[in-house]
Amino acid sequence: QRSGLYGGLLEFELRMHEMEVGSTPREVSVTLVGSGGRSISYEVPVRLSTMWSVVSVPLDISVPWTDRATLYRAREEDMKSVISSLKEVIIQAEFTTGLPNERTDIDNVRLWDSASAAQRSQEIRDAER
Repeated sequence: QRSGLYGGLLEFELRMHEMEVGSTPREVSVTLVGSGGRSISYEVPVRLSTMWSVVSVPLDISVPWTDRATLYRAREEDMKSVISSLKEVIIQAEFTTGLPNERTDIDNVRLWDSASAAQRSQEIRDAER
């Protein structure tokens, strides 16, 4: 049962191996696929770094998730339907900079339910102080 994930977070770590100086922010494409192939996606703005950085994606309508069937902004009921029957998480983070040793790493992919996400957010705020 994954219905408790609505209001939670998808979290992962991202790192580039080689970057041009002054690289601009890019987007990571995240797609959630539910049963029957129904899917929603979100273009997550990220600042590229050669250091590991944590990317947190809200699993609710506070960010502009797109219903892949209609290409309209996903509604709460769309998200809940996909999340409750979640079969696959696709994270696309390939950035073409033209550098010879370009490589993007993704690690520690985690799904947090809403209660755990609130606690995790507090831990992050406390660590930043």
